[in-house]
Amino acid sequence: MQKLLNSSTEFDSRANLFYYFYLFEAMQQTGVGNFTQELQPWQDIVAMGMSATPEKRIEQHPRSEVHPWTAHPVHFYFSLVAGIRPTSPGFKTVNIAPQPGSLKTVRAAYPTKQGAINVDLQFTEEEVVGSVILPPGMSGMFSWQEQQIELLTGKSDIRLIY
Repeated sequence: MQKLLNSSTEFDSRANLFYYFYLFEAMQQTGVGNFTQELQPWQDIVAMGMSATPEKRIEQHPRSEVHPWTAHPVHFYFSLVAGIRPTSPGFKTVNIAPQPGSLKTVRAAYPTKQGAINVDLQFTEEEVVGSVILPPGMSGMFSWQEQQIELLTGKSDIRLIY
């Protein structure tokens, strides 16, 4: 993963935007990489004034400039950066294991059938602090650098030193 993410690694071609989905999945599984650094193609899209995601990278001359299959950074903000993932059907239980990369703050409100999961976290070099609010009937775990905090319905305060 580190070689794959290293900008000096030589490749015959660069993946189109669709295949970044698999890169983000691999980053999530391995815990290697910085999601916010890998968003450059989407930052370029915004800088060009586009209001939707194209079929593939701009330099690959996309046929369509409105393709939802390249909108997956939205999904990965919640599942990778905020770390919100169900651990049982219907989100009865959840694991929140954020991977903020270089971000100092992560805030997310993730809708579920039971209600919104709210995450508000601040990261420093020494600790993660903040809160997680789970809707009624939901419980789970907060995981950070091999430490865990049990989450119950309602507000759970988070403070872990690393």
